[in-house]
Amino acid sequence: MTEMTQTIINSNITTDADLVELSGLHVYLTPEYDEILVVNNKDFRVVDDNFNEEKSGMDAMTVQNVASGEYHVVYMGTNAHGKYGMADLITDIQLLTEATPQQLKDADRYLADMEKEFGEITSVGGNSLGGALANYVGVQNSHVRSVTLNPAMLPAGAVEAGKEYLEPDVESRIKVSEKSFKIVDTFTKEKRLLEHVL
Repeated sequence: MTEMTQTIINSNITTDADLVELSGLHVYLTPEYDEILVVNNKDFRVVDDNFNEEKSGMDAMTVQNVASGEYHVVYMGTNAHGKYGMADLITDIQLLTEATPQQLKDADRYLADMEKEFGEITSVGGNSLGGALANYVGVQNSHVRSVTLNPAMLPAGAVEAGKEYLEPDVESRIKVSEKSFKIVDTFTKEKRLLEHVL
């Protein structure tokens, strides 16, 4: 007896490709509250816009997939020309240290604020510095999926080597390897070598 299996794909659900487009393009256009963004034939409504408001430089928007009802937070990357652009550049440098920059803490607080207002946020996204913000939020909140495009690295103190950062029932896990820390160690050694040569 032959058994047939049929897979039904819900085309209304937000995909990684949708989040990448929101993170790599739409957030940089600073859409306004209630604006509809069309991404891969899906409508996303901007339900919160948080641009040029945080002194740390953290810029983000919260969108709702109109068809599925899912909420997503999308963080903007470095915006040197924004109102707090210098804060973005400082955060970029601070990511090379062990301390957690204020902008990462503000990104996590923003997620908490959005969850108080809208309920569970299913995923976060970001590009470059925005990717670091999204990944930091994902590390701090195991129920949130983080989708990034060319993310900046997290500061060494933000993650623990060998720890899994998603809930156990999720098939794919984020596992921080020892290599993650070697990048920081290598940079520090090269910096010391350059300082010694100069």
